[in-house]
Amino acid sequence: MNTLLSDRETEVLRGVANGYISKEIADNLGISVKTVEKHRERILWKLREVLGVEHANVADMTHFAISHGYVELKYRPPTFSDCPQPTHQFAHAAGE
Repeated sequence: MNTLLSDRETEVLRGVANGYISKEIADNLGISVKTVEKHRERILWKLREVLGVEHANVADMTHFAISHGYVELKYRPPTFSDCPQPTHQFAHAAGE
């Protein structure tokens, strides 16, 4: 596993990537919300450094967690072929 994050940061990252709010993560890990927020700040700072961007957010954290194996997708995202196909032609606004 990547050594970019500490063990506690990894636990917080997993919580964030799984959609938990800071209070839920804090309760689950037995730490304060303030401590969770501090870990989130450090994770975002590290991600900005790794990604070479000025800003990082929860979506970046989640993408990083999935793409680096910190969390696993529990479902298969739909592909374009899974989308329903239109059953009628759209009328063109011009000339009709």
